[in-house]
Amino acid sequence: MEEVSQLEFNENSMEKTNLKSIVLGGGISGKAAFDLLVRLGETPILVDAKDPQGVADTEEKARELLIPEATKSIIKSPGISPKHPWLVLARERGILIQSEIDLARSCFSGRIIGITGTDGKSTTTALTHHLTLIDYPKAQLGGNIGRAFSEFADKDYKLAVVELSSYQLEDSLPLDLDSSAILNLAPDHLERHGSMENYAFAKRRIIKENDPQHIFVSKLETIYKLNLKLDQLNCEVKLFGTDPKHDAFIDIENLLIQTKQASYSIQKFSLEGFHNLENLAASILLAESIEIPSAHIQTQIETFQGLAHRFEKFMRSFGWTFVNDSKSTNVHSLMAWLQNFESQTTNLILLMGGRTKSEDMTPVVACLKNLTCQVYVYGEARTHWRKDFNLIREKVNFVESMEEALVSVKNIWSKSKQENTWVVLSPACASFDQFKNFEDRGLHFKELSQILFSAVE
Repeated sequence: MEEVSQLEFNENSMEKTNLKSIVLGGGISGKAAFDLLVRLGETPILVDAKDPQGVADTEEKARELLIPEATKSIIKSPGISPKHPWLVLARERGILIQSEIDLARSCFSGRIIGITGTDGKSTTTALTHHLTLIDYPKAQLGGNIGRAFSEFADKDYKLAVVELSSYQLEDSLPLDLDSSAILNLAPDHLERHGSMENYAFAKRRIIKENDPQHIFVSKLETIYKLNLKLDQLNCEVKLFGTDPKHDAFIDIENLLIQTKQASYSIQKFSLEGFHNLENLAASILLAESIEIPSAHIQTQIETFQGLAHRFEKFMRSFGWTFVNDSKSTNVHSLMAWLQNFESQTTNLILLMGGRTKSEDMTPVVACLKNLTCQVYVYGEARTHWRKDFNLIREKVNFVESMEEALVSVKNIWSKSKQENTWVVLSPACASFDQFKNFEDRGLHFKELSQILFSAVE
C-alpha cells in the first residue's frame, strides 16, 4: 500500500467522518486511542474481548467488521504483531493501518520532540523534558514512557517530548516531528522484526529525512548502523560524541559538554557513566533545537535525578552501594556502564539473568575477565550461559533465583562490609521467566536488598 503522509491522513480523516475507526488491542495505548476517538466525537470499535467495551478478537469478527466502505482506519496497539490476522486482512482489503502515535500526532498542535534508540531512550526522554521545563512548564512527557500520547494529544499543550519504541514506529506514517533523536542501535527485538535491517528501518521512521527544518540528533556510528549517509539526508543533522568537531562535544577531561551555543558544566550532573553523558549531550542538542536558552539548560542539568531501574543507586550499607539497573534487558545496555567501571578502587558483585536474547556474550566475558568481581547468573540464563562464561568460571556462580544470589552475597557482606563494593542488578535479559516486567524485577531486588542488608549507614 502506498505510504500516506500525516497531512494527507488528516485530510482523509476529515472526509471520512461517518466511517468507523477500529482500535486493535486494549492495552494502555489502545485504550488511550479509543478514549481519544470518543472525545473527538467518534464511535470507535475496540477489538479486545477482555474489555467490557470490546468485541472478540476473532478472524470471523475481522471479516465482519473490516469493510473498506465502512472503515476509516484500523489503529494498532504497539504490542500487536504486524502479522496479526486483523492486520493481514486490513492490508488485503486496502484499509489504512496506523499506530496510536499516528492518531495522537494528527491531533496535537504543539511542538514535538521524538526520541528512540536501543538503550537510554527513557532516560534521554525524561532528561530532555526536564531541560525544557523552565520555558515550557506544561510540557508533556509520554509515548513509551509515562502516559500514552493519545491521553493528552487533544489538549492545548505547547510541547510534547515522546519516547518512541520500534514497536510504535514500525507501522507509523511519517510523523512530522520538530526534532528527533536515535541514540544508538544494537540487536534487540529481532524476534519481532525478523532482522537488524527491519529493526533499523523501524527506528528510521522517526526522522523527517527530507525536511531542512527538521533537526535529527545522533552519533556517527549510529547513522552508519542505520544504513544512512550524511550527504543523503536533507534534514539538519546534529552529532554528539568525543570529537571536538561534533555539535555536542563530550569533554570528559574538563567536565564539559560543548556545543555551538554554549559550554555546559557537567560537574553537578547526577547520573553515573559515560553512556549517561551521551544521553545528556543528545538532550542538550534537542533542547537547543527548540531554542531553550543555555542558562536554563545549565540550571536544569544540575537538578535532574534520573529514573527508577536505570542504574539507580538506592541504598548504602557500610562500604557497600546497591544499584538497581533492572531496565538493562540486553548486552548493549549492560556494556554501556560495565566497560567504564572503575575496578581499581571498587569491588563488583554483578547479578545477571532472566530470559536470554541469544546475544553474543564475548564482550561481557572479556570485560569481566579484567575486573575484580563476582558474578551471579540466575533464571533461565544459568543454563544458556554456562558455556559462554567458561573462561571466567572461577568468578561466576549459577543459581536458580535472585533470592539465592542475594543470600550468598549476604555471606560476603558479613565478612567484608567495610570494603568499597558495588552490588549491581544489571540482568542483560528479559524478565519474563520469573517476573511480570523489568519494574517488578527491580522492585523485588530493592525489597530483598533492604531486608537482607538492613544495617544501613
